[in-house]
Amino acid sequence: MKRIQILILDDDKIQHLLLQKRLSLIEPKPELHCFDNPMNAIDFLKYHSIDLILLDLHLPEMEGWEIINEIKKIGTKGRVFVLSGSVDPEDRNRIADDPFIQGHFEKPLSQLDLESMLSQ
Repeated sequence: MKRIQILILDDDKIQHLLLQKRLSLIEPKPELHCFDNPMNAIDFLKYHSIDLILLDLHLPEMEGWEIINEIKKIGTKGRVFVLSGSVDPEDRNRIADDPFIQGHFEKPLSQLDLESMLSQ
């Protein structure tokens, strides 16, 4: 069975560890690709097929919406979910209005949220 490919883009390495731990409980185990730099993640997406993208909107190097536009340009088929500690009302509206984004989850992501995301 093909392992699901998940890209995590978050500047907080603790979030990487938490997500890795939670995802390790899922069978079959997904293959994780963790990035804290948006340009590295975007370059990776150009050459790899990803099933699920977990994206923090608030990164120091690049604004989250700019990253989403770059991902759209690549034409990835992966489902995109926004992860954030806090999302202002304007971002919530943009997330809800953008059909490219499958949903928004607050950090830290629970096991139930992860399973919900994977089942969509």
